[in-house]
Amino acid sequence: MKRVIVLGSKPGAVFLPGDAVYAANAAIGFYAADVGRYPIAVNVASALVLRKSFDDSAGLYGRKWRAIVEAAPSRMVLFAAPDARGCTAAVHEALTTGGYAAPIEVCSVRDRIELVTSVSRLRYPIVTAAAFRQPLAIVLDDARRLARFAMRRHSARHAAVGCETDAPGKFRPSTGILALLVAIRDHGPDAEYVLAGIGLEGRNLHQAAGNILAGKDRARGRVLPPHICADIAVLAALRDRYRLRTTEPELEPFMTVTPDAYRPAAALALPQATL
Repeated sequence: MKRVIVLGSKPGAVFLPGDAVYAANAAIGFYAADVGRYPIAVNVASALVLRKSFDDSAGLYGRKWRAIVEAAPSRMVLFAAPDARGCTAAVHEALTTGGYAAPIEVCSVRDRIELVTSVSRLRYPIVTAAAFRQPLAIVLDDARRLARFAMRRHSARHAAVGCETDAPGKFRPSTGILALLVAIRDHGPDAEYVLAGIGLEGRNLHQAAGNILAGKDRARGRVLPPHICADIAVLAALRDRYRLRTTEPELEPFMTVTPDAYRPAAALALPQATL
């Protein structure tokens, strides 16, 4: 059976042999030595994340950009940035003129929504019960933002200026789970999908050249952190229809089976953190 690895940037990822790897954002470069052992390497990236490197060339996002450009994958799936005129085109141009030779598949916000709903069979945006357990003021603010998304989604005026809109981060999957959905789209139900370097905790930490880097705390003040509840809902929707495995202990409850054999204790040791 074909085995596809779905990779995130969480430190200490444990790798299994496989036929292909689908890496989210800079994981393809941060784990370049491991990724290079797979016959097929696909980079699933967010244009918004890559665009941030333009203003942070010496910081974390600049390192992500360089890691991606230097990785030389088989191809890239680039998810367009919502509510950002010209952002995706600017990233695409910077990649192609900056020596990035791999084919790039650009997915619009509409394409992303179609991918999520068709593969997971969930409604979009993905609103879970956890959203209603936040403080009332946060719930009301989320409701306003979701309503604005619903109105703009079908607005001809909004589309006419070339500016797509998407749901707030709380109610849509992370790039890591989008990488899983792209892998399933490409390989179907007859493959096994192994999640590595993707977790529910430590979402703000990234592996890079043996160190652990900390990014900005985006969840502060929002109560529910971005993506996590949507990610859990997608995994729960997929595990009965696809063979999901993981080398991440915290994801085991959401997998098709509990793959204890996939977790060699020595391989889980993390490098010394550099924050």
